[in-house]
Amino acid sequence: MKREELKELGLSDEQVNSVMATAKKDENALRDQLTTITSERDSLQSQVDTNAAELRKLEKANKDNEELTSQLSTLRQQVDDQKKQFEAEQTAAKIDSLLANELSAAKVRDTDVVKALINREDLSLGDDGTLKGLSDQLKPLQEQKAWLFEGKTKTKYSPEGSSNDDTKGADLAAAMKREDFNFTEWAQSQKED
Repeated sequence: MKREELKELGLSDEQVNSVMATAKKDENALRDQLTTITSERDSLQSQVDTNAAELRKLEKANKDNEELTSQLSTLRQQVDDQKKQFEAEQTAAKIDSLLANELSAAKVRDTDVVKALINREDLSLGDDGTLKGLSDQLKPLQEQKAWLFEGKTKTKYSPEGSSNDDTKGADLAAAMKREDFNFTEWAQSQKED
């Protein structure tokens, strides 16, 4: 958010400075996390690539030795499994990040509750890097559980058998001001309505 946007919302210069300082701290923390995660990812990818290269080298050098060839094929399978696991973890991390961004954009009040209601198996990462399958799950939640989202209109609470007509309370107040007021008669007349 830009300073001008905050000023348009009616915040004072002091409040704007405070918001911007807090945002800068959050941005720096997220940037540090991103740097750490990126370096860990690069390190793991480097290890996978190095292991795969060493296996290919050993396979070429020891084609005649059957026992060693068997061990190499086992190691190759392990490296392939690790690579698949690494890619799956990367995809899951991207989906989690995109999910958090999308829920924030949807103005969700409690992301933990909404995440628990989302079926992650129906979410996938699109070719263009977008999250697929979330909007199909968010629309019913926005309709059925509107209280989870900001900006949705509040519905009046109306227990079964009651009405939200506040005029009855006003009628009672007016009726009580009369000198000949009888509560029993008044209550019976309300039942008839």
